[in-house]
Amino acid sequence: MSFTLTDKILQACMKQLKEEWRNGNYLYFKGRMHLPVLGFHSSRTLLGEWRGKERSLSIHQKLLIEQKWGDVRDVLLHEMAHQYVEEVLGITDETPHGKSFRTVCQERGIDYRGSGLLRKFPDEENSAEQKVLR
Repeated sequence: MSFTLTDKILQACMKQLKEEWRNGNYLYFKGRMHLPVLGFHSSRTLLGEWRGKERSLSIHQKLLIEQKWGDVRDVLLHEMAHQYVEEVLGITDETPHGKSFRTVCQERGIDYRGSGLLRKFPDEENSAEQKVLR
């Protein structure tokens, strides 16, 4: 069964995403950033994306359907770390997941790999690792 997101659901998700961004900015980045344009995308390869020139941050729509909200928040924080490196630290000459980005993530307990969700599948929910983590 395929599920699609209605405009009303997307609006509710956007409202919550903005709130998560504000909370993340306060808790992880000491309120030093300004809210970018937030959106959703359907890229085949990206869970989230920060675009500095456009000051936009987007999250894959599929996450809203297939993952828990905590996973959506984790991707948001990962992208916010990209925003922080570029806008607050002013670093634009490193690779996207370069040293400064990894340091910012490690200092704040954010997954710098950005790939954590790619290895999560429903059949892993009851794995021994998941039981220990719960």
